[in-house]
Amino acid sequence: MQNALITALSDLQYTENGALTHSTSGKHILDLFFQGPAMRRADTDSIISLFRKALDENADQAFKVLFYIRDIRGGQGERRFFRICAAYATAQNWDLTPYIVEYGRWDDYFAILSINPIID
Repeated sequence: MQNALITALSDLQYTENGALTHSTSGKHILDLFFQGPAMRRADTDSIISLFRKALDENADQAFKVLFYIRDIRGGQGERRFFRICAAYATAQNWDLTPYIVEYGRWDDYFAILSINPIID
């Protein structure tokens, strides 16, 4: 059995501002909520991995967080992260069309269609 202090210290990383933080909250939905908007320059695989883990934990909450991240009026307004995750979800046969119009923009829908063949 490993010491709890050693385990906690091995989970640390640095933020972009140089502050020390935990690399994960232990809950994938929370990680999506906090890390998603900050992944503006992340590679596509990292974004999809984060979203897929949250989907596996609780799909309903994962989509609520995803649309909060995209929400142009009351959320974070993050475009790229949302489009990559939505293209992945569309490729997995999730229908997001009714929600895209409400929380995003019409060009999100067209961008997802153009990204979709890339994500398999």
